[in-house]
Parts: sequence; structure tokens; C-alpha cells
Amino acid sequence: MICRDIIRLTLHKITQSPEFAASIQLRQFLTFVVEASIADPPVPLKGYTIATQALGRDDSFNPATDPIVRVEAARLRKRLEDYYEGTGHNDPVRIIIPKGSYQPGFHPLTQEARKAEMPGGKEPVPAIPEAQPAGEAAPARPLDGQHSLTATLPSSTDKPGFPAFLLHPAVFFPLMALAFAAGFAAARL
Repeated sequence: MICRDIIRLTLHKITQSPEFAASIQLRQFLTFVVEASIADPPVPLKGYTIATQALGRDDSFNPATDPIVRVEAARLRKRLEDYYEGTGHNDPVRIIIPKGSYQPGFHPLTQEARKAEMPGGKEPVPAIPEAQPAGEAAPARPLDGQHSLTATLPSSTDKPGFPAFLLHPAVFFPLMALAFAAGFAAARL
């Protein structure tokens, strides 16, 4: 399972991208289905729920007579494809909405796939490893032959459930840049 915070950062990056800038409705749709799927407990994603809670339809909405959810889901899938071919081509996590479902999937991009997508075959930044469920300590594991991350962490982060990989410079600095950009954008509103 990928950490909720990483999913939310990925969602924020997508919704702030040029590919999604012109469509409030697609941003609302994507935000709703992602947040609903990572909620605890997850919210069931049905056409009626999406239409009334994300797309602004009233309680009399009938999915049999109004295809808005199916139409917007198809547009969202296409826009996500455009995003991953453009701005998000090297994102470490991809949000995919499979056909026939509104339930998003969260897929880490493998090192091999990231290297193949890099111009000139350059070595990409290491992929973000999956987070451990809360309450479970992550096993010490070397990254690309380097020293284990947990061996160099301060004792305050040795608590069970701490996502230690967040302190790795290849993960920490891009996340901080995203957080700073989000804060800056929020301050301008």
C-alpha cells in the first residue's frame, strides 16, 4: 500500500498541472474518487454518489437517464493519459482509473519503466517504496547498495509506523518542493 500522504501529493500535482487547469469538473471528480478510496473506511464509489457529491447534481439524479458520470470518467481517463505523457511522465506514483470502474488504482512506477521514459536513458531518481501499515516497523533495507535508511535516522523516527523512506534525499526534497508550492499557491488565493 502506498502512503496516503504520497497519494495526496500526487493528486495535488495532477490537479495543479496544465493538463487539468481548464477543467474544474475533472479536478473535482478525480479529487473525490481518490479521497473516497483512501478514506478510512473507504467510501463506496457509485455513479450516484459521484454525481451528487463531486459533479454537483441534485438528489433527483438518475444514472440510467443521465450519463454524466460515465462521460466524465472517460474524459478523466483520457486526461490522465495526457498528463502521464506530458507533465507527469516521470511521476513516481500513477493514479489510474480502470475502464469499467470508478475505483482508482495507485501504481508506483518501476525503476525500469522510469529509466525507459527518461530522455537519453539517464538514471532516474529512486522510486518511492511502499509504506508500511501503521504499527509495523519497516525492515532495514539498503537502497541501491547504499547504507540502510534506518541506520542513519535519529532515534525519534525509530517509532513503529514512521515512513523512514521520506527522509531519503531523493524523496524528501521533491516532497518539500511540492509542499512549498502548495503552501505558496494557497497563500495566493
